[in-house]
Amino acid sequence: MLASLSRTASMRGCGLRLARAASFAAESPEEWPVAWVGALNSCDIAAMDALCQPPFTFVVAGKKMELDSMGSLLNFDKMKEMGWRKTTIQDVAVMHGDESQ
Repeated sequence: MLASLSRTASMRGCGLRLARAASFAAESPEEWPVAWVGALNSCDIAAMDALCQPPFTFVVAGKKMELDSMGSLLNFDKMKEMGWRKTTIQDVAVMHGDESQ
């Protein structure tokens, strides 16, 4: 999976508007979670979306949700009010993969 983003992005909840080439690119399954968490920690919804293929489908408490953007799910202002500052990854292990991709 190769995804990258280069655009001006308004980052809800971060109070930033900046133009940059995002370094959030994943070239292997092991790199994907690190790239996604990097985008999350930068409050960069556009970069998180670029690393995924919509619709984003989740099942929570037996209820299926489909979203067009991670921005529909994440509220950085509320997360920060609740004490969130960043997310970290300690280890990545691919449990299943398709070597042809």
